[in-house]
Amino acid sequence: DLFNRYDNLYITKYDKDIVLENIYANYKIRPELSKSKKFYENAFNTAVDYDALMDFKKELM
Repeated sequence: DLFNRYDNLYITKYDKDIVLENIYANYKIRPELSKSKKFYENAFNTAVDYDALMDFKKELM
């Protein structure tokens, strides 16, 4: 992140219950690192393919 922002970024997961996790509180992620790259590397265990997510984003635009 170019601006070293500390945005409240949340990950939602579902395993019998919906779980909401804050990236900075629940993961050891430095704010200066690219969150997009971390999603691509599956650092947050999201099980959503990054490329599929970006394709979906393009369809919405």
